[in-house]
Amino acid sequence: MASESRAAFSRGGRRGFVLAVDHGKEGGPMKSDDVALSIDGVSVQFGGVWALQEVGFELEAGTTLGLIGPNGAGKTTLLNVISRIHRDAKGDIRLHGESIARLSPHHLTTRGLARTFQSPPALSELSVRELLQIGYVAGQNSRRGRHRLRRGSDDRLIDEVLAGLGLLELRDEGCSSLAYAEQKLADLGRALCQRPSVLLLDEPCAGLNAEEKREFVDVIRGVQEERPMSVVLVEHDIETVLAVSDRVLVLSFGRKIAETDPSRVMDLPEVRREYLGEAE
Repeated sequence: MASESRAAFSRGGRRGFVLAVDHGKEGGPMKSDDVALSIDGVSVQFGGVWALQEVGFELEAGTTLGLIGPNGAGKTTLLNVISRIHRDAKGDIRLHGESIARLSPHHLTTRGLARTFQSPPALSELSVRELLQIGYVAGQNSRRGRHRLRRGSDDRLIDEVLAGLGLLELRDEGCSSLAYAEQKLADLGRALCQRPSVLLLDEPCAGLNAEEKREFVDVIRGVQEERPMSVVLVEHDIETVLAVSDRVLVLSFGRKIAETDPSRVMDLPEVRREYLGEAE
């Protein structure tokens, strides 16, 4: 059983990933010069308050975009718009060139989009393996998904993901019995079992200690090295963002105020005020 106190991150010992990531499920293999995800003029208003105003960016295939900004900047709202959890938004969203602005979250999973959540879902009745099986089935097209649900999920893929995350020895544990860091890993495993071409990570390091954050960075790097996918990373910990991102986008009060290389982001006055507390 998992310890009631926070256990060491990935107690089972991580191995390299051998993931069969399905790039561009509907449109064939992903090319290195493809635009995996494009956002154009996305705006969201809650009552009289603009949560997002004319936000746009392009995510190149196989790269990671770090999304930073103060609390309330609109980071998670943007992920909710992309993943169609929030559907009342203006603007256009394209996944591998296809407009997805009117698709349901289910249809997005079959087209190669997956996401994690800042707080792991409350799934006390599920084992770790069962959680990953849900992710696997969700990533199939509707006909194949029903077929797989009757026959059982692809155990080989699930075991590869579990081993890569260091959770193989915990596969039969209940999700609620895991340490918090392990719950975050299990949620990542669920998303990876969808075999996404585009992965949205919503503050994966929130609530983790410094050692666990370093381990999570290693996990993300390991996934990218084995099977490159396109990643949008929302994270308040600036060191984590700089460690894994190819580009960094800065949001403030729902507006995009900068997009730059990681090596230059700390030179921006807006970022230095937020993260270093410097006066204007």
